[in-house]
Amino acid sequence: MGISQEFPPDEAPVQPARLFPNDNPNQRLGTNPANRIAYATTMAYGTGFILGASKGGSEAALRFRAENTHRLPTNRGAWYLYFKAKNWYVFRASLKEGWKMSWRIAPWVAAFYTVEHAVDCTRDVDDAGTHKDFLATTVAGLSVAGAFSAYQRFSMPTMARTTKTGLLVGVSYGLAQDGLRLMKGENLAWVDLLRKLDQTLQTDHDSVQQLPDLPTGVAVRPLSRRNKTETISSHGSHPTSRPRRSKQRSKLQQGSVSSHASVQ
Repeated sequence: MGISQEFPPDEAPVQPARLFPNDNPNQRLGTNPANRIAYATTMAYGTGFILGASKGGSEAALRFRAENTHRLPTNRGAWYLYFKAKNWYVFRASLKEGWKMSWRIAPWVAAFYTVEHAVDCTRDVDDAGTHKDFLATTVAGLSVAGAFSAYQRFSMPTMARTTKTGLLVGVSYGLAQDGLRLMKGENLAWVDLLRKLDQTLQTDHDSVQQLPDLPTGVAVRPLSRRNKTETISSHGSHPTSRPRRSKQRSKLQQGSVSSHASVQ
């Protein structure tokens, strides 16, 4: 008979803080960061292995045929040994190239998801999940593309093209993740900001439509040089504003005064 140890509510054991919590529902793709990085790295490793093995096998088959063109078999038994050696040669080359390609892709994918999680931890301080959006994915794409270009020592045009590709991939993948989270009913900071801005614009539009109308017989005329308006009554009087003389009228008056003085 086993002995079960029960703790009172106030004396429950305290769980240590973990770097990758898995009890937060507001996680990307519905998985905690540790599992997400592991799954992505494993998929990248498998994809790289398949691509490398296919490429290495095709090249090895062509190379084997080119190396043995001058000594092709002449009978049935020799052809059997030829294809047996060829298949073994292609198999070894496929494994070798697949291993190389997988180790070329998997670390960069792991770095992408690690940078994304680091940016999420920096921005989402309250752990509410609202700031885990496409901006972190975009930063991860740009960072990994820049690091990959520097590691491969690309030229400036090639580095610019690689960075542009990383930007497009980061934005597209980040918006796809945001779309999935919105379909699940989760909140995002930039979506809430757009909604608040739309509500503010709608409120301002409604307040402008509710302005009182001008009284009957009153018109509003804009001035020529200033962004002001003056009220003109139905009788045409200007009680609060004085008409300004134009330059042409002042020049005519000065010319008439000078001509009158010369006549005298």
